[in-house]
Amino acid sequence: MTADQNFKLRPFGQFDPPSPTKLFVLSVCSLGFYQMYWLYRCWAAMRETGYKKTIPWLRVLLYPFFALSCFRWIESVASQNGVKTKWSAGFLFSAFFLLTACSLFDYPLGLLSLLNFLPMATANLLAVDVNEREISGYEPDNRYPFGDYLIITGGVLFFALEYGCTYAMNYMLKDAPQFFDLVSPDIHQLLNIYYGNQ
Repeated sequence: MTADQNFKLRPFGQFDPPSPTKLFVLSVCSLGFYQMYWLYRCWAAMRETGYKKTIPWLRVLLYPFFALSCFRWIESVASQNGVKTKWSAGFLFSAFFLLTACSLFDYPLGLLSLLNFLPMATANLLAVDVNEREISGYEPDNRYPFGDYLIITGGVLFFALEYGCTYAMNYMLKDAPQFFDLVSPDIHQLLNIYYGNQ
């Protein structure tokens, strides 16, 4: 991150796009909450740079519907600074919205929602390119403060427990069904229904 803290002289104001690696890691480990934070920061910077009608916290509540404004803003700032894009804000928004909507589906299709950071990563790279061009010595935000490490640790534990428990449960249902019959035949039947092994 550059030492220049005069946000008014920065193309995106106070919005400091993270590095691609940081965006990927925190998006997956936070189970999608980092995407909301990324959008919030965009809207806050938009408000600071002239879009006074933007209310960041209100837009976060319905972020899949308002994300288009962030993509358009980044595209517009890039265009003003002479950086051309090969994508349209509408395309990125459509991809982001559809991937986010996948969270409404059951496992495993629901996992596709974790990929909604991909359209965001494309816009984020454009913002990084603009900053590198316009700000001397600029480097994207690649710091991991203590809170980020907590998110990463929590995400790793969640996925380990989720998939570890699923694997163990499937193994026991297939290879040790008598264990559940001893405990409760009703629980055994419910687990079979849940894990789709009837």
